[in-house]
Amino acid sequence: MTNHQSAPNERKAIVHRYAEREWITVFPGEDVSIRVKGEDVNGEYTFLDLVEGPGKGTFIHYHEEADEIIHIIEGVAHIHLDGKEFDAAAGDVIVAPRGVAHGFVNLTDSTLRMSIMYTPSGIENMFTDVIGKSKEEVVELVTTKYKTFIVGPLTNN
Repeated sequence: MTNHQSAPNERKAIVHRYAEREWITVFPGEDVSIRVKGEDVNGEYTFLDLVEGPGKGTFIHYHEEADEIIHIIEGVAHIHLDGKEFDAAAGDVIVAPRGVAHGFVNLTDSTLRMSIMYTPSGIENMFTDVIGKSKEEVVELVTTKYKTFIVGPLTNN
């Protein structure tokens, strides 16, 4: 493979091999692997893998500046999307446009694996920025820096 300098707006092909994933533990039971960084695609999107252990998930929230597309790879996610709750299983795709409240939780005893794309990019840095922070610090950071607003508790039926 030839490696060359590219102009700031030049598009380039990217291959990120499955075996080369690097995992970051965001919170106990929640791991993320950033597969495509915004800096690699002129800020157009970011793509990541997320693994949630039993009982783990997100608060109900919305992104002011990014759309979120979730693809369930393995397991079942209990989803909150725009005021509705339902289960999503392997193969299902959920689209949460910016401004639409959403969240998910793994209510099973099995691991939940998902791929998530955000467009535009930038939000991928949130996952490393929140490591080691208190709940109050996380809320402040995601609200001010990432324009992500928590509007409800962890989805938990």
